[in-house]
Amino acid sequence: MTVSSGMPVWVPDAEEGFVEGTVSAISAGKVTVKTKAGKDVTVNEADAHSANPVNILGVEDMTGLLHLNEPGILQNINFRYEWDLVYTFVGQILIAVNPFKRLNSYGKGMMEFTAMRIC
Repeated sequence: MTVSSGMPVWVPDAEEGFVEGTVSAISAGKVTVKTKAGKDVTVNEADAHSANPVNILGVEDMTGLLHLNEPGILQNINFRYEWDLVYTFVGQILIAVNPFKRLNSYGKGMMEFTAMRIC
């Protein structure tokens, strides 16, 4: 991936897994990122992952993401989880997240829709 100044990226974080920010400087294979929390973080260029444009509902099929990388997948699943959209596809692969609560998405119509989508 080619990194440029001002580019939105994800960088590794010990507590959060990944944090989002904007590239503020590039030097000798290192990238300095200003996180959304205002912290400056310097990482190897290979550890900066392109961020996807924000879609608060996420996307149903992650093959539609502009950047299919680990933080992008986690962000998409998190967006969908927040809206109780616990089923997400990556092509033909279904990812299901346990909502830890009862959802109204298990009616006959949703089961038929999901069955058609998987087949």
